[in-house]
Amino acid sequence: MQLRLRWEKTRLLGELEADLGLIPMAAGIYVFGRKWGRRFEALYVGRGEMLRGRIKAQLNNKRLRDHVDHAGSGRKVVLIGVLEQRPGQQESRCLKALERGFIEHFLGQGDDLVNVHGTKLTKHTIASRNRDRQAHIPRRVGVR
Repeated sequence: MQLRLRWEKTRLLGELEADLGLIPMAAGIYVFGRKWGRRFEALYVGRGEMLRGRIKAQLNNKRLRDHVDHAGSGRKVVLIGVLEQRPGQQESRCLKALERGFIEHFLGQGDDLVNVHGTKLTKHTIASRNRDRQAHIPRRVGVR
């Protein structure tokens, strides 16, 4: 299944709280994160059939807000991807696949992701070091 997302402009968390009208009334995914310089760390990945309502509800989720507020330095942002559904694709299946794919992606990068109703997902990092380490063996691998 090939999925498409149209990414909206990155929004500061405070900007969204002040004007919920900036959030589209469409299906898609959203990523709470922190940004500093050119770097980005995802803190939470979610999905919603109506993004505006779902993100509004998440803004009142104390456990999620605590995790975001206590994350390292950087600007707290929300990335919003609107699903561009193709004929024959089921919205719910697409959203589940997108959410799962992005969670796995960010965990693989070692991001401090909290998901599953505010429960921190277990993540481990395998570091490889040795002079003879082969070029095709990565220095770090994230697993959960």
